Amino acid sequence: MWNKARSRIPAAQAEMKVFTPAVRPLYTVSSREKPDAEGSCVLFKVGGRHFLLTAAHVLDQLMEGELYIGGDESLLTIPRNWHGTQMPDSGNREDDKIDLAFMELPAELVAEMGDCLWLGPRDVVQPGSAAAHRFYCTFGYPVRRAKVRSQVLSVAAPADLYAGVAVDQEVYERLGLSPETHIVISYDRERVISSHGVRVPTVKPYGKSGGGLWRFDSLVVPGLPPLENPLAGILTEWRREEKVLVATRIELFVALLKREFPGAFH
Repeated sequence: MWNKARSRIPAAQAEMKVFTPAVRPLYTVSSREKPDAEGSCVLFKVGGRHFLLTAAHVLDQLMEGELYIGGDESLLTIPRNWHGTQMPDSGNREDDKIDLAFMELPAELVAEMGDCLWLGPRDVVQPGSAAAHRFYCTFGYPVRRAKVRSQVLSVAAPADLYAGVAVDQEVYERLGLSPETHIVISYDRERVISSHGVRVPTVKPYGKSGGGLWRFDSLVVPGLPPLENPLAGILTEWRREEKVLVATRIELFVALLKREFPGAFH
């Protein structure tokens, strides 16, 4: 399956160019004014309200200080109030298998973000099981590739794209996860492609948490029409030993958004 997927990477890059402006890096800033990349987020708009979707462990950084989102020219401070899964009783976010978070962004911040793409309910994969061997692309900002010019708090962060296939049910069981709540895809660090179309070996996906996962079955199944709404999940975890990436299904984000902001969906 990988050989077929690899041959479709140029087509995947073309498809992803439509959606990459909806993914932004997130940063903390140290006491020495040094920005550090912490994760990624997906921009989402519904009912005229603007949100960022990410992993809860990324927004946990707000307990220690400010978080910043990458703007066109500078880093912008994001709010401290957010919604998502609660910290487990153990106090260890690793025990939170869903790891879901989002926050509403104020209009003033949105105005300063410049040109970007706001996805919405129309861009979301319709509910359904995460069948094995479906073809997915991830997009986010690995830490080591997020270059930050600290003296002016501006950012020039190249992103990485990875194309992979969903794993079999036995892998879900071994990981203690369910395809009803998660999408798990194979991840080989030797097969990562940069946003410029160049293979980037040995990339560790730290910092891609909170980035998007899109489904493009039509690139590997002849005659299958492309999905009009391919956003399938938000990346939350890299299981190094298993060589997989884990994403929380986008339906869970939408369900919580509807619960917290019901008026936005009317």
